[in-house]
Amino acid sequence: MGSTTLPAANSGPRHLALHANGKWLYSINETAGGATSPAGTIDFFKVDQTAGTVVSSATFSVPLPAGYTGAKNGGEIEIAPSGSVLYVSMRLDSVAQGSIVAYSIDATTGALTVIEQESSRGITPRQFSLSEDRQLLVVGNQTSNTIAWFRTDSLTVKPAQTHGQTVGVFS
Repeated sequence: MGSTTLPAANSGPRHLALHANGKWLYSINETAGGATSPAGTIDFFKVDQTAGTVVSSATFSVPLPAGYTGAKNGGEIEIAPSGSVLYVSMRLDSVAQGSIVAYSIDATTGALTVIEQESSRGITPRQFSLSEDRQLLVVGNQTSNTIAWFRTDSLTVKPAQTHGQTVGVFS
């Protein structure tokens, strides 16, 4: 048994995602804060299961929509089964639409690189899930009382569309 100290005080880890290799752990941070706070960042840890250690290695930012400077809170985090993509949701204030952000995971270092940011199509994306075949990402937007779904592939997250219209937003 052990514990580790987080790199930023009061960052408030909300959810964790352990990579399938068992060596990398990612934490989405929740604690409320403005655009420059540690809330809404991703902490990256290296795990040594033999020694029983978890060591902070890096902190990655989650991009905000252009021009947005208000409160931000990390919501959910999940790694695709391929181990090559990490998804997070970002909750903003109670007015702005949140976002879903996809990152590529470096296969050697575990470092994250933003692939894209997409609106969650609602306010306060509280939680999301990937379908069993990992081709759909479904997000529940708490404040707007909506559910939206997105098509995913190995490197992107796009709103599911039919004839140019976004489908799957229910209220």
